[in-house]
Order: sequence, then structure tokens, then C-alpha cells
Amino acid sequence: MTVSAYRLTGTITALIAKGSRERLGCLEPGSILIPTSNSDAGGMIAALCDSLFVRVFDRDIQEQTEQIEIETPDTSDAKVVT
Repeated sequence: MTVSAYRLTGTITALIAKGSRERLGCLEPGSILIPTSNSDAGGMIAALCDSLFVRVFDRDIQEQTEQIEIETPDTSDAKVVT
């Protein structure tokens, strides 16, 4: 399956989920963001980045990323091993 994602071309600030809290941090150029929501009232988008749940400003995505398509594994034929 192909998923739309973003590759960072510059450093952006993000809120990074850590348990039930969020901390402020930076995402480095080359990181891949996979959006998991649309933009909220504050202009932020939830995304998955390097196995972390983050929130970033939509404006930063527009200014500091390039849109890419990535292939994800097809799990429809996956078998459960017990």
C-alpha cells in the first residue's frame, strides 16, 4: 500500500508524545512524517515520525518538507504465528 508522507528538508519544532505528556523537541532534516490527522483549530497536525507520535504546525510542513509516497507492508495476507 502507498501512503502519502513528508520528508523534512529543515529542522522543525514538534510536540513529542511521551506517555500521557508532550514535550517540546526538534525533528531533524531527513526525518519522515506520516500524518495521522488533518489540521486542528490551532493549525497543528498529528503524525508518526521515527516511531514517535508528534504534533507539528501545518505551516512548518508546508515550508520545511517535501511530499513523498512511501510503500508500507501489505498486512492483509499476514498470518498469526502462535
